[in-house]
Amino acid sequence: MTEPKWAGSPDPSGRPHISYYDSANGDLKYAWLVTSSFGLIGDVVNALLQLTWAPVPDAAEYWIYGTSGLPWFVPGSAPSYQYRLAILPGTSTGWESGNGVGDPSANWTYLVIAVDPEGAELGRSNRIGEFDFEAEAP
Repeated sequence: MTEPKWAGSPDPSGRPHISYYDSANGDLKYAWLVTSSFGLIGDVVNALLQLTWAPVPDAAEYWIYGTSGLPWFVPGSAPSYQYRLAILPGTSTGWESGNGVGDPSANWTYLVIAVDPEGAELGRSNRIGEFDFEAEAP
């Protein structure tokens, strides 16, 4: 009997999920279709950053990630988003930072991920950043 190389089926929302064995590397792999990306907008109101986005269909939660530090603003680099700052219900379309902006030593980028009830990713936003400048006397 030959062992199957892959198997797949759609989830309740119709997105395909596929698992397969990578025989070259000896790894079992899993993939699913991320069906959307959505726009993230940031505004500064009363020295706090406010993020807003359009709702994602079937989203049970929104996970807000952020990371700080200058290296994340280098073109071509991508943050790992090790800090999950908030988990909001799927009915949410906005979040406000707990920290003020304006500190040149702490520059942040943010990302919002929409997930279904099982925690599978439905879509992710664009990255948005807060970058402060500090003037120095010559």
